[in-house]
Amino acid sequence: MSTNAIIGWEAPNVPQSAFTFQKSIVDQTKALEAATSEVGRALTPNEEHIVRLEGFNPGVYYDDRDSGPVLTHGVGQTGDNIDLSFPESLAKHEKRVSNVIPSYSELPQSIQKHLLDTEYRGDTKSKTGGDLKWTKLFNDGKYEESATELLVHDGYMKRLADDPNDGVVKRLEATADAIRQYGKSLVPVVEQVPAAQYTVKSGDNLTRIAAANGMTVDQLAGMNSIQDPNSIQVGQQLQLQTQGIPQATQEAPPKEDAGFLSPVDDFINSLFGGDKSGKPKKEITDMIPPKHKETFKSFWDELIGD
Repeated sequence: MSTNAIIGWEAPNVPQSAFTFQKSIVDQTKALEAATSEVGRALTPNEEHIVRLEGFNPGVYYDDRDSGPVLTHGVGQTGDNIDLSFPESLAKHEKRVSNVIPSYSELPQSIQKHLLDTEYRGDTKSKTGGDLKWTKLFNDGKYEESATELLVHDGYMKRLADDPNDGVVKRLEATADAIRQYGKSLVPVVEQVPAAQYTVKSGDNLTRIAAANGMTVDQLAGMNSIQDPNSIQVGQQLQLQTQGIPQATQEAPPKEDAGFLSPVDDFINSLFGGDKSGKPKKEITDMIPPKHKETFKSFWDELIGD
Protein backbone atom coordinates (compact mmCIF):
# COMPACT_ATOMS: atom_id res chain seq x y z
CA MET A 1 0.00 0.00 0.00
CA SER A 2 1.34 3.45 -0.88
CA THR A 3 2.13 5.65 2.08
CA ASN A 4 0.26 8.47 0.33
CA ALA A 5 -2.94 6.46 0.83
CA ILE A 6 -2.73 6.89 4.61
CA ILE A 7 -2.06 10.62 4.88
CA GLY A 8 -4.42 12.19 7.36
CA TRP A 9 -5.62 8.89 8.83
CA GLU A 10 -5.31 8.61 12.56
CA ALA A 11 -4.55 5.28 14.19
CA PRO A 12 -7.49 5.22 16.65
CA ASN A 13 -9.94 5.54 13.74
CA VAL A 14 -8.34 2.94 11.51
CA PRO A 15 -8.90 -0.74 12.27
CA GLN A 16 -5.77 -2.81 12.03
CA SER A 17 -7.55 -5.14 9.65
CA ALA A 18 -7.59 -2.33 7.07
CA PHE A 19 -3.91 -2.86 6.34
CA THR A 20 -1.69 -5.62 5.09
CA PHE A 21 0.98 -5.30 7.74
CA GLN A 22 4.58 -6.24 7.19
CA LYS A 23 6.71 -7.30 10.10
CA SER A 24 9.29 -4.72 11.13
CA ILE A 25 12.93 -5.62 10.73
CA VAL A 26 14.30 -5.43 14.24
CA ASP A 27 17.62 -7.17 13.61
CA GLN A 28 19.98 -4.21 13.59
CA THR A 29 22.22 -5.42 10.77
CA LYS A 30 19.29 -6.23 8.49
CA ALA A 31 17.46 -3.04 9.43
CA LEU A 32 20.54 -0.97 8.59
CA GLU A 33 20.94 -2.76 5.25
CA ALA A 34 17.28 -2.22 4.36
CA ALA A 35 17.28 1.45 5.39
CA THR A 36 20.52 2.08 3.52
CA SER A 37 19.03 0.47 0.42
CA GLU A 38 15.92 2.65 0.63
CA VAL A 39 17.91 5.86 1.22
CA GLY A 40 20.31 4.99 -1.60
CA ARG A 41 23.50 6.05 0.24
CA ALA A 42 25.46 5.42 3.40
CA LEU A 43 23.60 6.50 6.52
CA THR A 44 24.90 9.36 8.66
CA PRO A 45 25.89 8.49 12.26
CA ASN A 46 22.63 9.97 13.60
CA GLU A 47 20.53 8.16 10.98
CA GLU A 48 22.27 4.90 11.83
CA HIS A 49 21.61 5.43 15.55
CA ILE A 50 17.88 5.94 15.00
CA VAL A 51 17.60 2.90 12.69
CA ARG A 52 19.32 0.75 15.32
CA LEU A 53 16.71 1.81 17.87
CA GLU A 54 13.58 1.99 15.70
CA GLY A 55 14.20 -0.85 13.30
CA PHE A 56 12.83 -0.60 9.78
CA ASN A 57 9.50 -1.48 8.16
CA PRO A 58 8.98 -0.88 4.43
CA GLY A 59 5.23 -0.94 4.98
CA VAL A 60 2.88 0.52 7.60
CA TYR A 61 2.25 -0.67 11.12
CA TYR A 62 0.90 0.35 14.48
CA ASP A 63 3.62 1.35 16.92
CA ASP A 64 2.95 0.96 20.63
CA ARG A 65 3.36 4.46 22.07
CA ASP A 66 2.58 5.73 25.57
CA SER A 67 -0.50 7.47 24.17
CA GLY A 68 -1.65 4.28 22.45
CA PRO A 69 -1.04 2.61 19.08
CA VAL A 70 0.18 5.02 16.40
CA LEU A 71 0.16 4.42 12.66
CA THR A 72 3.81 4.24 11.59
CA HIS A 73 5.94 3.70 8.52
CA GLY A 74 9.59 3.11 7.71
CA VAL A 75 11.92 4.12 10.55
CA GLY A 76 9.30 5.03 13.13
CA GLN A 77 7.81 7.79 10.95
CA THR A 78 4.42 8.94 12.19
CA GLY A 79 1.94 11.80 11.78
CA ASP A 80 2.93 14.38 9.19
CA ASN A 81 6.22 12.53 8.67
CA ILE A 82 4.64 9.28 7.53
CA ASP A 83 4.76 10.19 3.84
CA LEU A 84 8.31 11.59 4.01
CA SER A 85 11.51 9.74 3.31
CA PHE A 86 13.53 8.81 6.36
CA PRO A 87 16.20 11.53 5.77
CA GLU A 88 13.48 14.18 5.31
CA SER A 89 11.75 13.04 8.48
CA LEU A 90 15.00 13.03 10.46
CA ALA A 91 15.88 16.52 9.22
CA LYS A 92 12.57 17.81 10.63
CA HIS A 93 13.31 16.18 13.99
CA GLU A 94 16.79 17.70 14.05
CA LYS A 95 15.32 21.13 13.38
CA ARG A 96 12.84 20.65 16.23
CA VAL A 97 15.46 19.51 18.72
CA SER A 98 17.65 22.48 17.70
CA ASN A 99 14.76 24.80 18.55
CA VAL A 100 14.42 23.18 21.97
CA ILE A 101 18.17 22.91 22.66
CA PRO A 102 19.89 25.79 20.79
CA SER A 103 23.37 24.34 21.37
CA TYR A 104 22.41 21.04 19.69
CA SER A 105 24.45 21.56 16.50
CA GLU A 106 27.57 22.36 18.54
CA LEU A 107 27.33 19.31 20.79
CA PRO A 108 29.42 16.14 20.30
CA GLN A 109 27.74 13.49 18.18
CA SER A 110 27.91 11.16 21.18
CA ILE A 111 25.15 13.17 22.88
CA GLN A 112 23.48 14.58 19.76
CA LYS A 113 22.24 11.13 18.77
CA HIS A 114 20.59 10.57 22.16
CA LEU A 115 18.91 13.99 22.21
CA LEU A 116 17.69 13.34 18.67
CA ASP A 117 16.30 9.97 19.71
CA THR A 118 14.45 11.59 22.62
CA GLU A 119 12.94 14.15 20.23
CA TYR A 120 12.13 11.36 17.77
CA ARG A 121 9.99 9.79 20.46
CA GLY A 122 8.33 13.12 21.26
CA ASP A 123 9.92 13.61 24.68
CA THR A 124 11.30 17.14 24.21
CA LYS A 125 7.94 18.94 24.37
CA SER A 126 4.86 18.64 26.53
CA LYS A 127 1.57 17.49 25.06
CA THR A 128 0.54 21.15 24.80
CA GLY A 129 3.78 22.08 23.03
CA GLY A 130 5.47 23.71 26.01
CA ASP A 131 9.09 23.28 27.05
CA LEU A 132 9.82 20.42 29.41
CA LYS A 133 11.76 20.99 32.60
CA TRP A 134 14.61 18.66 31.65
CA THR A 135 15.35 20.67 28.49
CA LYS A 136 15.38 23.93 30.47
CA LEU A 137 17.84 22.42 32.96
CA PHE A 138 20.00 21.17 30.10
CA ASN A 139 20.09 24.63 28.52
CA ASP A 140 21.07 26.09 31.90
CA GLY A 141 24.03 23.71 32.12
CA LYS A 142 22.51 21.72 35.00
CA TYR A 143 23.20 18.37 33.40
CA GLU A 144 22.88 16.10 36.42
CA GLU A 145 19.51 17.63 37.31
CA SER A 146 18.44 17.47 33.65
CA ALA A 147 19.22 13.74 33.47
CA THR A 148 17.26 13.07 36.64
CA GLU A 149 14.29 15.14 35.47
CA LEU A 150 14.17 13.36 32.10
CA LEU A 151 13.28 10.13 33.90
CA VAL A 152 10.47 11.78 35.89
CA HIS A 153 8.23 10.67 33.10
CA ASP A 154 4.89 8.86 33.44
CA GLY A 155 5.51 6.67 30.41
CA TYR A 156 8.98 5.76 31.63
CA MET A 157 7.83 4.98 35.18
CA LYS A 158 4.97 2.77 33.96
CA ARG A 159 7.16 0.86 31.52
CA LEU A 160 9.91 0.50 34.14
CA ALA A 161 7.43 -1.02 36.57
CA ASP A 162 6.17 -3.45 33.91
CA ASP A 163 9.55 -4.40 32.46
CA PRO A 164 12.93 -2.87 33.44
CA ASN A 165 14.35 -4.15 30.15
CA ASP A 166 11.70 -2.46 28.01
CA GLY A 167 13.20 -0.84 24.91
CA VAL A 168 11.81 2.63 25.65
CA VAL A 169 13.08 2.40 29.24
CA LYS A 170 16.56 1.62 27.97
CA ARG A 171 16.45 4.45 25.42
CA LEU A 172 15.46 7.07 27.96
CA GLU A 173 18.05 5.77 30.43
CA ALA A 174 20.71 5.92 27.70
CA THR A 175 19.87 9.56 27.04
CA ALA A 176 19.98 10.37 30.77
CA ASP A 177 23.39 8.67 31.05
CA ALA A 178 24.67 10.55 28.00
CA ILE A 179 23.58 13.86 29.53
CA ARG A 180 25.38 13.03 32.77
CA GLN A 181 28.55 11.99 30.97
CA TYR A 182 28.49 15.15 28.87
CA GLY A 183 28.19 17.27 32.01
CA LYS A 184 31.12 15.45 33.61
CA SER A 185 33.23 15.95 30.49
CA LEU A 186 32.94 19.71 30.94
CA VAL A 187 34.36 19.66 34.48
CA PRO A 188 38.09 20.54 34.37
CA VAL A 189 40.26 17.64 35.48
CA VAL A 190 42.65 18.79 38.19
CA GLU A 191 45.81 16.74 38.17
CA GLN A 192 46.45 15.38 41.62
CA VAL A 193 50.16 15.50 42.38
CA PRO A 194 51.04 13.07 45.15
CA ALA A 195 52.47 14.77 48.21
CA ALA A 196 56.12 14.18 48.99
CA GLN A 197 56.91 12.15 52.09
CA TYR A 198 59.62 12.21 54.70
CA THR A 199 60.57 9.40 57.05
CA VAL A 200 61.46 10.61 60.54
CA LYS A 201 65.00 9.70 61.55
CA SER A 202 66.71 9.55 64.90
CA GLY A 203 67.47 13.05 66.16
CA ASP A 204 64.80 14.71 63.98
CA ASN A 205 62.31 17.16 65.33
CA LEU A 206 59.36 18.86 63.66
CA THR A 207 61.03 22.27 63.64
CA ARG A 208 64.07 20.97 61.76
CA ILE A 209 61.99 18.97 59.26
CA ALA A 210 59.66 21.91 58.60
CA ALA A 211 62.53 24.35 58.05
CA ALA A 212 64.31 21.95 55.68
CA ASN A 213 61.17 21.71 53.53
CA GLY A 214 60.13 25.34 53.41
CA MET A 215 57.26 24.93 55.84
CA THR A 216 56.29 26.22 59.25
CA VAL A 217 55.85 23.84 62.16
CA ASP A 218 52.12 24.60 62.22
CA GLN A 219 51.76 23.77 58.51
CA LEU A 220 53.64 20.49 58.84
CA ALA A 221 51.74 19.51 61.99
CA GLY A 222 48.40 20.43 60.43
CA MET A 223 49.09 18.49 57.23
CA ASN A 224 49.88 15.40 59.29
CA SER A 225 47.22 15.87 62.01
CA ILE A 226 49.91 16.08 64.70
CA GLN A 227 48.54 17.45 67.96
CA ASP A 228 51.82 17.43 69.89
CA PRO A 229 54.86 18.59 67.86
CA ASN A 230 57.12 16.68 70.26
CA SER A 231 55.37 13.35 69.69
CA ILE A 232 56.84 12.28 66.34
CA GLN A 233 58.41 8.84 66.19
CA VAL A 234 61.40 7.43 64.33
CA GLY A 235 60.17 5.77 61.13
CA GLN A 236 56.97 7.87 61.00
CA GLN A 237 55.93 8.97 57.50
CA LEU A 238 55.22 12.68 57.21
CA GLN A 239 53.42 14.26 54.27
CA LEU A 240 55.20 17.30 52.86
CA GLN A 241 54.07 20.00 50.49
CA THR A 242 54.81 19.20 46.87
CA GLN A 243 55.99 22.76 46.39
CA GLY A 244 57.85 24.76 48.97
CA ILE A 245 56.29 27.88 50.39
CA PRO A 246 57.77 30.97 48.77
CA GLN A 247 60.09 32.48 51.33
CA ALA A 248 60.03 36.18 52.01
CA THR A 249 63.24 37.61 50.63
CA GLN A 250 64.72 41.01 51.36
CA GLU A 251 65.34 42.79 48.14
CA ALA A 252 68.79 44.29 47.76
CA PRO A 253 68.67 48.06 47.53
CA PRO A 254 69.04 49.27 43.95
CA LYS A 255 72.55 50.06 42.97
CA GLU A 256 73.24 53.73 42.75
CA ASP A 257 73.79 54.91 39.24
CA ALA A 258 77.52 55.33 38.70
CA GLY A 259 76.92 58.72 37.15
CA PHE A 260 74.76 60.01 40.01
CA LEU A 261 76.34 61.84 42.93
CA SER A 262 74.46 62.88 46.04
CA PRO A 263 74.83 66.38 47.52
CA VAL A 264 77.36 64.97 50.00
CA ASP A 265 79.32 63.45 47.13
CA ASP A 266 79.27 66.80 45.38
CA PHE A 267 80.61 68.49 48.50
CA ILE A 268 83.41 65.96 48.95
CA ASN A 269 84.30 66.13 45.30
CA SER A 270 84.41 69.89 45.45
CA LEU A 271 86.98 69.62 48.24
CA PHE A 272 89.10 66.90 46.70
CA GLY A 273 88.42 67.45 43.03
CA GLY A 274 86.60 64.16 42.37
CA ASP A 275 85.06 63.67 38.93
CA LYS A 276 81.68 62.15 38.03
CA SER A 277 83.06 58.65 38.48
CA GLY A 278 83.01 59.24 42.23
CA LYS A 279 86.82 58.78 42.52
CA PRO A 280 89.33 61.46 43.45
CA LYS A 281 91.50 62.82 40.74
CA LYS A 282 95.00 61.42 40.45
CA GLU A 283 96.46 64.82 41.14
CA ILE A 284 94.87 64.81 44.57
CA THR A 285 95.89 61.25 45.49
CA ASP A 286 99.47 61.99 44.40
CA MET A 287 99.58 64.80 46.95
CA ILE A 288 98.78 62.44 49.83
CA PRO A 289 101.90 61.23 51.65
CA PRO A 290 102.41 57.48 51.16
CA LYS A 291 101.90 56.69 54.82
CA HIS A 292 98.48 58.39 54.75
CA LYS A 293 97.26 57.07 51.40
CA GLU A 294 95.52 54.05 52.97
CA THR A 295 93.80 56.25 55.56
CA PHE A 296 92.67 58.64 52.85
CA LYS A 297 91.39 55.78 50.69
CA SER A 298 89.33 54.35 53.58
CA PHE A 299 87.95 57.82 54.35
CA TRP A 300 87.05 58.42 50.74
CA ASP A 301 85.47 55.00 50.23
CA GLU A 302 83.36 55.40 53.37
CA LEU A 303 81.92 58.69 52.11
CA ILE A 304 81.70 58.01 48.42
CA GLY A 305 81.94 54.28 48.11
CA ASP A 306 83.93 52.20 45.63
